Amino acid sequence: AGVLVIEHGRGAAPSTLARMKRAGAVLVPTEWSRTLLDMDMARTPAERRPPQARLDAILAQSRARITDARRAGVEIAFGSDLYVAFGVPR
Repeated sequence: AGVLVIEHGRGAAPSTLARMKRAGAVLVPTEWSRTLLDMDMARTPAERRPPQARLDAILAQSRARITDARRAGVEIAFGSDLYVAFGVPR
């Protein structure tokens, strides 16, 4: 048996992406958009918010991960393990 789907894929080396391409594995990066991140931070008490530079770095890493996977020819699927209750009960 093999892995057909990788969720997140943080830290995937180019060799890992190449192997995923060869195996036909799909990446589900589960990334946040700037808009969603900003909405969530607006609801987070100021003393609990990470520094803006840290948030910017996370978003940059996310974009780089997706760009690297695309360049390697890895199929990318949309998915999320995210639930942000913007006024909606669970």
